Amino acid sequence: MTTAENPHNDLKLASKFYPCGDKNVANSTCFCGSIQIETKTDNPVMSAFCHCGYCRVGHAAPLYQVLYCTTANIGCKTGNKKEGEHEIQIVKGFEHLTSFPGGMANPFHKKTTDNERVGGIGRMHCNICGTRMLNAFYHKLDGKERYGVFPGTFMEPLSNFIREWQPRSHLNCESAIMPVAAICDGLPKFVEWDTGAKFIE
Repeated sequence: MTTAENPHNDLKLASKFYPCGDKNVANSTCFCGSIQIETKTDNPVMSAFCHCGYCRVGHAAPLYQVLYCTTANIGCKTGNKKEGEHEIQIVKGFEHLTSFPGGMANPFHKKTTDNERVGGIGRMHCNICGTRMLNAFYHKLDGKERYGVFPGTFMEPLSNFIREWQPRSHLNCESAIMPVAAICDGLPKFVEWDTGAKFIE
């Protein structure tokens, strides 16, 4: 089977399923409107679907999509507000953005001292309506910050945004509760991270 015939590794097919526009700025809001986030970037670090158990339970969904950037106006280690312009800006309701109980010690993560890969304030939600709005982590090995927003909270379709924002892969497929092989969207499917083994060749 050639790459062009493989519905799990076909960029042309993926472009058909995930068309793009020309925007590079998105506005997100929680269900009650208390929090608003602006995301502006030409080159997000990642845009992917995740099937891992933590993300599925955290979003109450069989999979979810996340778009990661490297900067935000919230400190991933402290939760304090940062000055200046960043790729991700919490423009309203900073005071309502709350980590899940215990931060990285919450049920969706191991304790910071037990997790060899990541630390930080972790998964954040609106403390009024409960909408998941932001991930804020740092990688322990290289110290790099990562901030994730969720296209499900965007105020317009993902297809309005540039190609770099469109999903590039499915991650943690080994943990999936739905038949990943049935998702013939042209995107590669990985056992865990996109630097590792393919779940479907």
